[in-house]
Order: sequence, then structure tokens, then C-alpha cells
Amino acid sequence: MIKILIVCTANICRSPMGEAILQNLVEKDGLEEVIEISSGGILGIEGERASDFSIAVAKEKGLNLESHRSQGVTSDVINASDLVLCMTIDQAEKLKYMYATCHNKIYTLREYLMEDELFFYSIDDPIGLSLEFYRKIFNDIEKEMKRIYPAIKEKAQTQDNHT
Repeated sequence: MIKILIVCTANICRSPMGEAILQNLVEKDGLEEVIEISSGGILGIEGERASDFSIAVAKEKGLNLESHRSQGVTSDVINASDLVLCMTIDQAEKLKYMYATCHNKIYTLREYLMEDELFFYSIDDPIGLSLEFYRKIFNDIEKEMKRIYPAIKEKAQTQDNHT
């Protein structure tokens, strides 16, 4: 079982969208038994719904965020995760500092498995911005999830075959 944690600031906009996108890819391949996806926020906000625009954009794409409730990132969650994907450099650096023994599994979503130097590693926070901006952010996250998913899938299947 590979456990992947998607992280943003409050776990109400970007990380719930990322979790839903990646979960959808996992479910399409029937790999729920070998890949577990969750999300959390640096601020530690508990029990809040996903933002209205996150819910709306996800719905446009056939995904459902209605039941999402925010949760904070904790040491237990970080330690249990095999891969932590953050939306911004600041989030990744903060988690690497707070959980120094886990630094080798914490990345920004855009840098993970990227061989080339990037000009911009962070995915902007859409909170308080337009529905159109949420759509852009969703598309940015979806593009990155689709880019990295084949490697995650391969790793999970390889690991599953060795157990």
C-alpha cells in the first residue's frame, strides 16, 4: 500500500481538488487496495467543507467534493505517508523543517518526478478569487496529477507484487 498525502494551506481549495483528481485516477484503474490518497492543510483547520468554487469546479469535471471535510497535517499523518505533495514551495519547506526525518518524501506537486528546472514550482491559492481562476487551478493540478500518476501506479503495482 502506498499512501499519498496532498497538502495545501487550509485543505479547503487545492488539496481537496488534488485528492479527488488522484483518487479518480486510482479508482478508474481499480487500485484502491494499493494506493491510498488523503489530503490535509498546514493551518490545522478541522471539519470545514471544501470551498463552494472547489465543489463547483470538481462537479463540472464529474468529481464530488460535497463530503470533504478539512483536516490538519499532523506528525502521524506525515509519518504514515509514503509521499507528501504540497501545492507551494513554502508548504514543502515548512513541512521539511517541522518533520526533518521525513524530508526525503516531501515535494511540491510540480517538482515531483520533474527532471528539468522549473520557473515556477507553486500552484497559486485561489481562495477569494473567481470561479474562472478555480478552473485554472483545477486544470493545473489535474495536469500534474496525470503527469505523475503513471509512476505512482507502477510503484504501487511493483510493491504489491512483492508482498
